[in-house]
Amino acid sequence: MKKDGGYVWIDPDLMQQLIETRDPLYAVGFIVLASYVDDRGRVSCKKAIDGLVAAFSEIDEMQAKALLARFVEAGLATVDDQTIILPGCGTAFIPNQKHKAPGSSSRK
Repeated sequence: MKKDGGYVWIDPDLMQQLIETRDPLYAVGFIVLASYVDDRGRVSCKKAIDGLVAAFSEIDEMQAKALLARFVEAGLATVDDQTIILPGCGTAFIPNQKHKAPGSSSRK
């Protein structure tokens, strides 16, 4: 996922877990939330709620708070004071790997 000229990393196993819930609001809601985190996977609670409400016309602030509570309950997020933390998300977690096309070589 591209963000501010960089990428937001979401752990592939976590993405698989989100997809397996078969709950689009839950899975996409987490992706929306991840798009707001800083490089360490942190976002203010207010910004998280506002972002979810803006992304989904069918939910209000109370439903956004309930969705955040589901993420915390599932262990996908933690709350520290007024900050939501998504462990394993954020630009600081991008693996330092370069993917090459099959058959390409770095030798010249």
